[in-house]
Amino acid sequence: TVLLAAAFAAVVLIAGRPLVRAADRWADRARVSSAVRLLALLLLAFSLAWVTDLMGVHSIFGAFLAGMLVPHRPGTALTAVQTRLDSVNRRLLLPLFFVSVGMTVDLTEVTGHAGLLLAGTVAVVTAVVGKLAGTAVTARTAGLPWRMSLGLGVLLNARGVTEIVVLRAGLDAGLINQNAFTVLVVMAVLTTVMTGPALHLLKLSRPSDAAPAADDPAPAPAPTPAQEKEMEPA
Repeated sequence: TVLLAAAFAAVVLIAGRPLVRAADRWADRARVSSAVRLLALLLLAFSLAWVTDLMGVHSIFGAFLAGMLVPHRPGTALTAVQTRLDSVNRRLLLPLFFVSVGMTVDLTEVTGHAGLLLAGTVAVVTAVVGKLAGTAVTARTAGLPWRMSLGLGVLLNARGVTEIVVLRAGLDAGLINQNAFTVLVVMAVLTTVMTGPALHLLKLSRPSDAAPAADDPAPAPAPTPAQEKEMEPA
């Protein structure tokens, strides 16, 4: 299955990119609307996801290949379609995905057994300390100051959406059971939520309305009356 997936990805990327670029140029000449472009992009993603699912590989792999096929050219009509799709994903599809994950998580089963609760606590603490300490020590050895090293460890400690997607795929494939899925999802959520407060504690977060950096060029001083007189035409 792995070799088949690798061969499929190679064929799609090698043969598919020229075809998608040619289709994009034709759509520009034909003045195809954004709605039709969005429909074509969704059709491509769903088709590749369906094929990879038939191959025994998770459908997210096919959707990822579809994203890699799309040419990235700033300022084009296709870029506007990608922006619209990203907006739909963040405002609709991503919340729905987290709703489905939350319905799958069973905290009562874990908290009701002392052994599972202890194992989950050890897993979370080990994951945080291992990623944070390992990254910080490595970065400090490379020459970064301790504060920046700890900040890098905090950033790498955040598991984010990617790990939850992988965990859901592992649960669907039967690689992990329900209790392991619950513990690992809680770990992914906690490590992601703690990123902002930890960076703020390390004084590495910068608000959006922060003052410009010290190395920004200062505004030129106003000319004196004598300089203004010299600049006047004779």
